[in-house]
Amino acid sequence: MINLEFGLCHVFLDDVCSKRLRSQHNLNSIMANYEQLHRQCRTLENLFDSKLTSYSQLVSTISRPNDDLEASGSRERWRDLQLEAEELLEKLEETNEQLAALANNPDTLSASMLRAIQRHRELFQDYSRELKRTKASAQNALDQANLLSGVRNDIDAYKSSAADSLLAERGRIDSSHRMTDEILEYIDKHMKRGQSSPVNVLH
Repeated sequence: MINLEFGLCHVFLDDVCSKRLRSQHNLNSIMANYEQLHRQCRTLENLFDSKLTSYSQLVSTISRPNDDLEASGSRERWRDLQLEAEELLEKLEETNEQLAALANNPDTLSASMLRAIQRHRELFQDYSRELKRTKASAQNALDQANLLSGVRNDIDAYKSSAADSLLAERGRIDSSHRMTDEILEYIDKHMKRGQSSPVNVLH
């Protein structure tokens, strides 16, 4: 009887110890995941913040009225920066979603960890709004730059056409002057010879 009770107690203790070990292992795994995701979030946030700053500065460059987008390469750089910022934001969203999944078991995380997860989420939302605003500003600046470029091209084309017209008119005037000079020279030549016959000016 004693042996039976001892055996049952031993089995019970083994089961309790096993559960505790599994629980501790799960807790350690959750902590490790949190630390990894937390560091990854901070890295992505820093990268995105730097990329967004460069993107915003380029928007200011595009807004300059005398900036040649094609010559300066601003158009291609604008597209590259926008794509890079969007990709970073997507990765940041994925990481935040994984952190949110850990927060579904609040008993396993400390209060400071839960606050950090919430802060990461708030930063992601701020970054999303800021990127959306900057993209809209960039598109407006690009549209205005294209409009100004089109106006300049129209003005240049008009100037070129006007210059061609002036050159053509000057050519006609010069030709008329030459013809007049030739006629006067012809008349003068025959008058000196004392010819009385009518002058034929067409030759």
